[in-house]
Amino acid sequence: NKFPSLREQDILGKTDIEIFDGAGVKESQDFKKEVLEKGMASKREITFETELFGSKTFLIYVEPVYNKLGEKIGINYMGMEVTD
Repeated sequence: NKFPSLREQDILGKTDIEIFDGAGVKESQDFKKEVLEKGMASKREITFETELFGSKTFLIYVEPVYNKLGEKIGINYMGMEVTD
């Protein structure tokens, strides 16, 4: 675990906003909701400012996930740090 202050019981079943605070966290959560609602994959650069990470910019890619019946059931989310 790269971040030992984050234990499994502290993160399972929680949203990003319940785990982290600081700039970028709500924007990231809203972006994921937007992709889920629209049903279209998208990417965006978001800068986070958190106590745990400090200031870091990530290229975030989010895509909807569908079940066999074609119903949206969630998202895939990937982030890559691109801080200058």
